Amino acid sequence: MRLRSSVFVAAFPIFAASLSSAPLALAQTRQGQSTARTAALPVLTAHKSPGCLCCDKWVEIAKAEGFKIKVIESIDMTGIKRTVGVPLTKTSCHTTTGGGYFFEGHVPLDLVRKVLETRPALAGLLAPGMPQSAPGMDDGRPHQFYQVLALGRDGKLTRYALR
Repeated sequence: MRLRSSVFVAAFPIFAASLSSAPLALAQTRQGQSTARTAALPVLTAHKSPGCLCCDKWVEIAKAEGFKIKVIESIDMTGIKRTVGVPLTKTSCHTTTGGGYFFEGHVPLDLVRKVLETRPALAGLLAPGMPQSAPGMDDGRPHQFYQVLALGRDGKLTRYALR
């Protein structure tokens, strides 16, 4: 028993050193993965009305999440939505395009990333209206659940997520 404990005492500093460096190694791995994923994402184009502050907030959140975004201000948002294929009964304030998809309104950025990485057979995602708890709309009030819809390439709308 004494032999085992002396081996443990001798080996403990090595074991402790490996544990203390594990979080750093994990963080470096995650950071590398995140950078690689971000590099593979397409540049998004956000079409928005001039001066819309909630759209500006969503764009800032997207940038903070590692997305590259080009912003185009337009006074003809209905025309842009029609051109992109957004059902006019399910619109929101801004329309973002990228990677062959559209993202209508305040769609959560993790869902945007998921679609761009997995490439499902969708035309896009929609967060109709201006949901209070969506990214860019959250003002500190209690969370209110809202639906994120998916528009299939076949034109069918389905619920993609509940947030």
